[in-house]
Amino acid sequence: MRKKISRKGTKQVGAVTTAKRRTLITMNLAVSANGNSVPPFFVFVFPKKIFKRHFRSNAPQSSSGSLNKSGWMTGQDFQSFIRHFIKHTRVTKERPVLLIMDNN
Repeated sequence: MRKKISRKGTKQVGAVTTAKRRTLITMNLAVSANGNSVPPFFVFVFPKKIFKRHFRSNAPQSSSGSLNKSGWMTGQDFQSFIRHFIKHTRVTKERPVLLIMDNN
């Protein structure tokens, strides 16, 4: 079992890795103040650009995702997440929502 030790109050504790040694996955989540949530949106690292359903075979129902070489969220991935968010929140002009982003 690995443990990471950091100074009290540290916001990010982690290690820098490369996609060559490990699989990197970014997960984008949206949760409201009352506890409702949107299914997760994953950004997977794969050399091929074709997303297959089995990439998220053990993920929560209705989750979605995209692929890129780095595993980090890009502009195109973010647009896909926003479409995913709108689909699950059913936001309209008459029923707006406020989305606050945190990059930590």
